[in-house]
Amino acid sequence: MALLTPTQAAPQQAEWLHWLFVRGNLALSCDLEVRGERYALTLLPLWAPDDRITEVFGRPADAMRRQAAVTEQLQRTGWLLVECGPVTTAA
Repeated sequence: MALLTPTQAAPQQAEWLHWLFVRGNLALSCDLEVRGERYALTLLPLWAPDDRITEVFGRPADAMRRQAAVTEQLQRTGWLLVECGPVTTAA
């Protein structure tokens, strides 16, 4: 996935986009990644990784709109966004 930020002259390659939310002692990861011609939004509760939820979209705009809605809902229910941005190298 290529991203262009205001300070860059050329797109930056990203493996995926990542948001990290916390509430109390719980952490929730939200990732948006390209899977072939599809876009996958995954919510991963770090305290229960088997409970991950993945939604797949055909268009990037649909995936981004859904991610924005998820972020809004999480923040409305007390989750704090502590980190977000592109992940440019995979471990």
